[in-house]
Amino acid sequence: MAQAIAVLLVLLIISPAAFAVTYTVGDSRGWTTDFDYTTWAAGKTFTTDDSLLFNYGGSHTVDEVNQADYLSCSTTSPISSAATSPTTIDLTEAGTRYFICVTNGHCARGQKLAVTVTAASATPATPPPPGGGGAAPSPPTRTPTTPATPTTPATPTTPATPGTPPRAGSAPPPPSAAAALGGRSTGLVAGLSVVLVAVFGLMG
Repeated sequence: MAQAIAVLLVLLIISPAAFAVTYTVGDSRGWTTDFDYTTWAAGKTFTTDDSLLFNYGGSHTVDEVNQADYLSCSTTSPISSAATSPTTIDLTEAGTRYFICVTNGHCARGQKLAVTVTAASATPATPPPPGGGGAAPSPPTRTPTTPATPTTPATPTTPATPGTPPRAGSAPPPPSAAAALGGRSTGLVAGLSVVLVAVFGLMG
């Protein structure tokens, strides 16, 4: 299905004129008197590359005129004139174009036509490759990672102030001077006691 659509779009690009429309003026009535060509043109869209086909008898003409001559059915200064049926008029430019029959009285009897031509649409864009795939996806964008901020080194612990109780597992503090003297006095008293006991034993 996708390939068929792609082929159709390519054909539109290669030959856009293939879809131009040729309008037969008045349809089966052709180009004649006593016909409402304003109503005939009202339901149609005329674009550049389209054309008008006039079919008429030997007593009629196809003259292109300006707006003023169209409104007044004047035949004095036609832009172009044709008297051989069929006549094809190519609609090559956007704007309003006016046509009348210059045979005496025919324009007044309704043999006049005004068509407004619009510019044809632009050439379609080049179709995507067959297979239904759209445009190739863009590669993902990667934002570079900001390097981590180095960790600030821990502030060294302030040494304990003297007199602060020792922490668990710490070595006991050295004995004070008073404690040392107390220990020495006790040892001295014990030594003197032993000497006195020995002296009294000899005397007895």
